[in-house]
Amino acid sequence: MQCCGGVEQLSREVLIGEAPLGIGGVVAVARASAAVRVGTAGRARIAAAHAVVDRVVRERRVVYGVTTGFGQLATTHIPVEQARELQENLVRSHAVGVYRGLLERLQERIAAGGPCWNQPNANLHDAYAFTLLRWGGFAGIDPASLPGLKSYVESRMTLEPMAAALARERIALDSYKPAA
Repeated sequence: MQCCGGVEQLSREVLIGEAPLGIGGVVAVARASAAVRVGTAGRARIAAAHAVVDRVVRERRVVYGVTTGFGQLATTHIPVEQARELQENLVRSHAVGVYRGLLERLQERIAAGGPCWNQPNANLHDAYAFTLLRWGGFAGIDPASLPGLKSYVESRMTLEPMAAALARERIALDSYKPAA
């Protein structure tokens, strides 16, 4: 079966943590928006890793990237109260490098048109574009730096059922906060 853009119909759900993730699972998530679910074994490993990190922080031990900075800041001690913020900032800094390219590709696809974009009513692709652009704001990417994507998303936000869902959930596009 084919869907938008000629992408072959793939798995609707990808289970991770039970066995090695194959290329088919990656493609299903990246191209067919398959749901991702962490299996029981994966959850157990996450819980075990969390317990180790929690103990390191609680015991105020020096561990690279957990209670110290990174790279040139590896010898800089991070106070326990700031350990969570350090991890959030690490994810943000890594996400920006990869995420910007994803948003740029999405902007290009929308500009190129096709059967998925600019439909009379808002659809799943519009919600996906909104979500990705909003998450980009959390990752430190200014939506204004992607004018085509931002304009498209703003125009689609006024269409039903997207407008009703956004109003009901009180979700706004503006999640970008410039670095202090």
